[in-house]
Amino acid sequence: MVKEKAIEFLNVCEEEWTNEISYAALHTLTDNKRNKQKMLPLSEDISKLQTHLQRTSESLTEALEERFLNITGSFSAKYTLAKLVLFNRRRGGETERIEVVHYENRRNKSEQAPKEVEDSLSETEKVLLRTLSRVEIRGKRDRTVAVLLTPNIQKNIDLLLRYRADAGVDKENAYVFARSNSRSQFPLRSADVLRKFAKEASLECPESVTSTQLRKHVATVVQILNLSKNDLEVLARFMGHDINIHRSFYRLPQEIIEVARMGCLLTAFNKGTIGQFSGKSIDDIDLELDNGVNSESEDSNDEEEIHEADDLTENAIEEDMETVPVSTLGAVQGCSVRSNPDKVTEPKKSGNNRPKTGEVVKLTEHQHRLLKTLFKTNIAMRRELQKDECEKVSRKHDALQNLTWKKIKNTVHNWIMAEKRKTKRY
Repeated sequence: MVKEKAIEFLNVCEEEWTNEISYAALHTLTDNKRNKQKMLPLSEDISKLQTHLQRTSESLTEALEERFLNITGSFSAKYTLAKLVLFNRRRGGETERIEVVHYENRRNKSEQAPKEVEDSLSETEKVLLRTLSRVEIRGKRDRTVAVLLTPNIQKNIDLLLRYRADAGVDKENAYVFARSNSRSQFPLRSADVLRKFAKEASLECPESVTSTQLRKHVATVVQILNLSKNDLEVLARFMGHDINIHRSFYRLPQEIIEVARMGCLLTAFNKGTIGQFSGKSIDDIDLELDNGVNSESEDSNDEEEIHEADDLTENAIEEDMETVPVSTLGAVQGCSVRSNPDKVTEPKKSGNNRPKTGEVVKLTEHQHRLLKTLFKTNIAMRRELQKDECEKVSRKHDALQNLTWKKIKNTVHNWIMAEKRKTKRY
């Protein structure tokens, strides 16, 4: 009787397990994963933690230079490890396992860079090349990945290595961030270190500051930079993973991008204006939405200003461009073009600072150069201006007070479009 019930139970399990147990469990896991809140570190928290680490690390370094104490050396190692993870956005397990031999074999690339390559770099790149050192370590799946060291971090590590014997580090321990006063062969745990200092710094969301979340923060935020495929490959390689993994796993908060970009596209469809943007990318679609802030005079003057901004020819823009440095996560590109004031016509004189409705205002030579200087980063990074940015510079600079915020926005937009066309030609 018992045997028959057991056989019957096994038969029922075999027939019903998939539908009654496996499916329900998988469905529950999938729902939980979908509904789980995706929390990335706040930029304010990262900045606050960086300031806390820097300030404390400097005081510990000064104390170590005067006299070595075990507690000072131990804290200095932890703070240096946290700073290294935070600066490089490297996996914690990889960073904590930097060996002494890796550090001693570090290279300053300015000593090895070919002259032709160094001459092609911008001034910012040259400074970074001279000051940062590069350490190669073993990454995930046996990949060779790089860790960049700032002069401050190098100074801290040099002190740690100098006092290894005094700190009681085991001679067989090969790691830079070894445990002091211990016979352990293992390094400090970066996860514990970050968690400890995140709580000390009184962050708003300390639980979100982990090495994994910091890496996802980079992959998500760099989407606003409109990086080229080559730049993305360089970034993914530096982060220690494949570009497909970078796109599918690390870019977590897609809801922001979907709402902003797809919302713009769908709004254009619903307004019946999608035909106006033929041949353009989503980045080029600029819709005029009623946000309750624009004044009546600005709305009536918008169409005239857009047409006036489009009158700037591509050749005139190319001749007026000044040298612009572009920073892309440690890789900075530069482009230089000449300035020709003859292309700008003087505006009609008027008793009022603000133009009358429908009046087309031409930029003066001074206004032209001032806008190019103020927004050179926006032009180089193809980042459109917001209304508050335009109004802020208009209030700050007397020379721009006769320009509406839309005039400034459309002028910079035209320069950005010219840069995009130049890029497509090459």
